[in-house]
Amino acid sequence: YMSCFMLKRRSREFGTYMLLGIPGKRIARMFLIENVLMGGAALVFGILAGTLLYQAMVLIIMHIFGVDYRMTLFFSWEALALTCGYGVLIYLVSMLRLGRKIGKMRVVSLLYAERENEEKLPGSPVFGYALPAVALAAGAAGAWFCRRMFGQGGNLSTRDMGLFLLCTVVCVYCFYTAL
Repeated sequence: YMSCFMLKRRSREFGTYMLLGIPGKRIARMFLIENVLMGGAALVFGILAGTLLYQAMVLIIMHIFGVDYRMTLFFSWEALALTCGYGVLIYLVSMLRLGRKIGKMRVVSLLYAERENEEKLPGSPVFGYALPAVALAAGAAGAWFCRRMFGQGGNLSTRDMGLFLLCTVVCVYCFYTAL
């Protein structure tokens, strides 16, 4: 989404480059290199922030259960490899799709891409009110399952955990789509 958003914001600039005679492949390569650099920086920042957030969440959970815990820096090569692998894979697919899109664009479409509206959700206004309501209901159900899960004295049910995760995913998706 962010790459497409940036493409729309910089479309006039790319259209001007094309008018000056720079080939579309070269413009696409320049845009892709910029995005890879920004994506790499975001990945490094995300890994650092995620490590600190993980430690803070473990500290909070251990405090809730009354277990002594001291924050320590722990480094896992497996977690780093998975995170980097998934990040690179997602970025690669996104950049290939975007590179094709830029390569096929004409000067006119680049010059006026910024004026295009974002896609709107299909349906009636009721749909716009239904999604936040579904998100709130799923969030409340997820909170109930979470409370039930941890209220069983350490006896975690796989069913409750699965339902909690499902409700959380539905809640986040509906809020994201509605906003």
